[in-house]
Amino acid sequence: MRYIAIVLCLLCSFAVQAQTTSALFSFDQKAIDEAFLPLNQFEKSLTESGATDAPLSSLFEIRGDSLGNDPFPILGVPSFWLVFVPTCASNCVIPCTGTCAGATSVLLIHQLGKNDEESKKALAGCIAGQLPIVMWVVLLILSY
Repeated sequence: MRYIAIVLCLLCSFAVQAQTTSALFSFDQKAIDEAFLPLNQFEKSLTESGATDAPLSSLFEIRGDSLGNDPFPILGVPSFWLVFVPTCASNCVIPCTGTCAGATSVLLIHQLGKNDEESKKALAGCIAGQLPIVMWVVLLILSY
């Protein structure tokens, strides 16, 4: 069954490669040039002034919290779920790889957030994501 799936994937990839990109995509070069006009003007002004560092521009500035508050939760997603979801997803692909994904997520949240409360929530998400695998291993051991 695996071989059939591999052959089907290869055939699909050959079929996609056989098509040209112009048949798949259409674009308006004039619209693209107009969209990049502010960026081109900004680049031109930088090269003409001889500046080595780009000054902050309201056009290209990434909005951030000027008060120095914690960046979490990201887009309203709590830290627990930011760790739990990748942990469970990784465990579904290869059991026990969620440990690496969970630990990495917890470390990122701890380093970026610098907030102990969010770090605790992230650690709880990592532990909760590991519970299904731990239960699976215990059941596997007990079944022998």
